[in-house]
Amino acid sequence: MKQIMALDGTRRRHHPSPSFPLPVEGRGKPGEMRLLDEDQRFTAMPKRSAEFRKVFRELQRYGLLLESDPRLPSLTQLVAGEPMKGSWWGHPKGRLIFRITREIAAHPDVAVTKLISGKVTFVHRKLWPTLLAVATAHEPWQTRKLSAAARGLLKLVSEKGQAQTDQGQARGARSSRSLRQASLPGARLFPAGRREQRPGRSRSPDAQRSESASQAARELENKLLVHGEQFHSDSGAHAKRLETWEHWAERVGFADKLPTVDQAKATFEKIVTSLSQHCEGNGKLPWKTGRSIGKSS
Repeated sequence: MKQIMALDGTRRRHHPSPSFPLPVEGRGKPGEMRLLDEDQRFTAMPKRSAEFRKVFRELQRYGLLLESDPRLPSLTQLVAGEPMKGSWWGHPKGRLIFRITREIAAHPDVAVTKLISGKVTFVHRKLWPTLLAVATAHEPWQTRKLSAAARGLLKLVSEKGQAQTDQGQARGARSSRSLRQASLPGARLFPAGRREQRPGRSRSPDAQRSESASQAARELENKLLVHGEQFHSDSGAHAKRLETWEHWAERVGFADKLPTVDQAKATFEKIVTSLSQHCEGNGKLPWKTGRSIGKSS
């Protein structure tokens, strides 16, 4: 098994060499491929923790970084110093991982999506034109097999520009009850009572509808139909705002020219193929249904 030197000097079989170049979309002609140069990887970073800087350097270098994955480059891997399978909450560095995740997600040069394998994926600003070109294409794969609840939620977000589902309280947000009632008359968009309950446990209709709303939101995020932003509190409560990509771009002040859809797809496919081959990973892109990109044999 080939081992590769990581940034901290250790040798890991799951991590690509720091000198391995990856293509990104430039600010030149749409679809033009170039490499991130060394100077561009360390620009305008405020004073942060060593862990944050390590993660952000990797995100700048690749353009994409998963929150967690046992093989592909990920935030949890970089902070913990080892690959992880399953939840990282029980890891000794779980609190640190949580903090760095929040800091990375809040950085003005980072967008959070479900781009690779349906997992949380951080996308650097240099790839935002590529991301928006794919996400706003409204291709058939994006609406194929969507549930009725997801279609209803998509209709609401498209009409309003944004909407929020939550299991707690968020400033300026509409509650999950308000969102459900605004979606379809009688709150029928997220019906309650579909899941069998364990003996001795009961869940209110509102709790069940909230879970249905969360599932519908995940469907839309996995198809890149909306931008989802989740806020975590110290107690673990969370709220998620969904918005159209057009609304998101206006909110963050992004107006760069976009490449064609085919060019954008090719860019992502080339990056994920490179990562999968060099890390012996299994990255999947949502328009490549059921197919891994560049999986090593």
